[in-house]
Amino acid sequence: MEGDFCTYIHETCEFKGTLTFEGTTRVDGKVSGDIFSHHMLIIGPTGVVDGEIHVGTLIIYGCVKGRVMASERVEAKGEAKVHADVMAPVVQFAEGVLFDGKVQMSLLES
Repeated sequence: MEGDFCTYIHETCEFKGTLTFEGTTRVDGKVSGDIFSHHMLIIGPTGVVDGEIHVGTLIIYGCVKGRVMASERVEAKGEAKVHADVMAPVVQFAEGVLFDGKVQMSLLES
């Protein structure tokens, strides 16, 4: 699933607070709080993020609640659940994805 990771949050982990990172990060656990990076965030099938996400690219297989802003793209795949307003120049939701929110497709400054 989407290559190598610089940081990995295991499904048995919970993180509360503000998360910033460089490189590709994968979340299979639970994150409550805001996430900031210019790089790629992958939310795995068991991953849950509740908060604001500001990243370059976001790939969702799990659950997102809150607000998403990506400077490059947002993709939701598999049986992802997205309960969020999404802003990105490219937004792609696969068949079977649950989406509840608003989408604004516009160019964001990084």
